[in-house]
Amino acid sequence: MSFLANAIGNPLQGAIFERALKLPRPLTRRVHVTKNIRVPMPDGVELVADLYEPVGIEVVGTVMSRTPYGRVGMLSRATGVPFAERGFNVLIQSVRGTHGGSGGKWEPFINEEKDGLATLDWIENQPWYNGKLFTFGPSYVGMTQLAMLPGAGNRVAGAMPMITGSSLTDAFFPGGAFFTALAIQWIRRMTLLERSSALADFVEIIGDKRAQNAMRTIPLKDADMAGTGKRIVYYQEWLTESADLAGQYWTDGREVSDRIADIVAPVHMHAGWHDFMLPRQLDDYSKLVTAGRAPFLTVGPWTHISMESGGVAAVNAVEWFTAVAKDDPQALPSDRVRLYVQGADEWRTYESFPPVGTAPQTWHLQPSGKLGVDPESIGTPRRFRWDPTDPTPDYGGAMLDPNLSGRMAQTGREARPDVLVYSSEPLVAPFEAIGPVSATISVRTSVPFGDVFVRLCDVDENSISVNVCDGIQRLDPLPAPDEDGVREVFVKMWPTAYRFEPGHRLRVQVCGGSFPHFARNTGSGEPLGEATTFVPVDFEVLGGSSLTLSATPIDGDWR
Repeated sequence: MSFLANAIGNPLQGAIFERALKLPRPLTRRVHVTKNIRVPMPDGVELVADLYEPVGIEVVGTVMSRTPYGRVGMLSRATGVPFAERGFNVLIQSVRGTHGGSGGKWEPFINEEKDGLATLDWIENQPWYNGKLFTFGPSYVGMTQLAMLPGAGNRVAGAMPMITGSSLTDAFFPGGAFFTALAIQWIRRMTLLERSSALADFVEIIGDKRAQNAMRTIPLKDADMAGTGKRIVYYQEWLTESADLAGQYWTDGREVSDRIADIVAPVHMHAGWHDFMLPRQLDDYSKLVTAGRAPFLTVGPWTHISMESGGVAAVNAVEWFTAVAKDDPQALPSDRVRLYVQGADEWRTYESFPPVGTAPQTWHLQPSGKLGVDPESIGTPRRFRWDPTDPTPDYGGAMLDPNLSGRMAQTGREARPDVLVYSSEPLVAPFEAIGPVSATISVRTSVPFGDVFVRLCDVDENSISVNVCDGIQRLDPLPAPDEDGVREVFVKMWPTAYRFEPGHRLRVQVCGGSFPHFARNTGSGEPLGEATTFVPVDFEVLGGSSLTLSATPIDGDWR
């Protein structure tokens, strides 16, 4: 093992993150940092890691984070010293081929299982290891956990994968539509990391104008050049392989969703209602429950990038990891599921998700433009035109850029002629929806190709509409139309926990996309990366379309 050592870490750094993350008081301010430890992999590649060790206190366990974002960036700094000051050895490792000196070729997602398990083997042979290993981290760092955990058996004492999920295709192709904003911002961030971790962090926080401009590139295969100044091999592969999302490219090491049920380590899923990974993370949670596990789940009102989310996760992890390491059942959380109910703006605890007692409730998109629990059997179909030269713009939602994500007023969007709006009558009592959300839209289109985007909103007494959740489904010749040319399109939307107050109205938007969140559907049927021909798509939305919520029983009749 070759390394460079710093005798004591920076105590000011710990104090800064203690305040920013609202962490409990440290047990020590003295942290020994060993940098550039070389960890051998079975194929001869060496991955580089930094080790943080608390000085003068008992070590209760080891926290491992494997990251592609460098070991000196904001994410690593918020893990290393803060956890070490509270009794943990912390090993932060740069994944294969990434900024920070690790060897090998950078191929996103493909090596994380074998490299994670090899690192676990190495940790178990170190003199500072006491037999209690925990894993922690968000996004890609969470994916490295999920890749390793099925094969790790009971060697991991506890794992907290945050704002993450086990499926790459669900992240980049929700409903079959390409998540342009995520792809371009992410390749841009990975390129900036080659220059500076601080620069990459700064640009991500303030918003990346170059990435936002690159998202509008036609054809999409040139967006990497526009965003980064060079070809990105894996970005080109995503575009090329988009035609077969169940193909070998995606399943050969990049997807671990079919192995989530094999995880036996205790898991605490940490998620956000406005995070783009939420649906897959909740699917992973459900697979663990179905397999007989007892995972913890915390879902807050957060977007993907949120200091508050990181702080809550760090506090939960320190408390939970400490209780597990010390075998102190009295200190373990008593509630398995903790949800922030938006609208009510309060935290609640439950035994499961969805909570016991919820039931599907259908709201009908009536041809008159109303939204109600009773269908309208007759009425003229409502129409709009999707024009790929003037695509329907984003207003909030589950995006990566923190400045464009979350809840936003929908006034500008709902005023557009390419957005249909369906509104309920004002509620006379509260109505709560906690759990899955979906829509079934009966449509007729002028060409076989297009997207159906559905958004649920809350409209207050002043007629201000704010987004709650949404979803998209890309059309090609499937689903096949009936003899009248009508297709029943199922749209899986983001789950939610939301309270609609008396006097408020539920509203549903239906349109042909949300750009540049998702790649515009050109209407031509040309391959995703190659498409340059724009064909407007005329939509007819027919009666029989509906929205299904997971309604929770509360006092009072809301109708």
